[in-house]
Amino acid sequence: MNVEQRVEKLERQIGGTGPATGRAWLRRAGVVGSCAIVVGTMLFIGWALFGPVVTDLAHRQKFDAEVWPHQESVEYGIRWPPRQYMVDDLMSSGKLDGLTESQVVQLLGPPQDQSFPFGARAADIHYYLGRERGFMAGIDSEWLFITFGDDGRVNRYWLYTD
Repeated sequence: MNVEQRVEKLERQIGGTGPATGRAWLRRAGVVGSCAIVVGTMLFIGWALFGPVVTDLAHRQKFDAEVWPHQESVEYGIRWPPRQYMVDDLMSSGKLDGLTESQVVQLLGPPQDQSFPFGARAADIHYYLGRERGFMAGIDSEWLFITFGDDGRVNRYWLYTD
């Protein structure tokens, strides 16, 4: 075995620098680059789909009847307004079920004097919550709409985004 053959054998054993090794490196770099693109795309899509859900869950808090009526006077900076932190608990707790309009006003304070948001279905009373939460946050507004049945008691409430 001559010197050139021994060098070739040694290069093959340690990864070498020949033309075949260069192509293998390019192949490996292409695979790694493709994997990075796929993983990055999956992370971005996951953030776009589930980021707002995680943010929403992180911002929830118990309903506080002392804070709800005074949203405008509470300093909240760039965070969500206090009503948006509490509305999910208010709705899931059933606190509104079966209340009369005067009981609702006693619990939540006077409803908004503004007209209904554009395109909204009629509700007996409504409360402004703040800018829309979620992926396209800040484009629209969120409202709590409440309707009363023939017996004068709450029969439905829902979140409305204009």
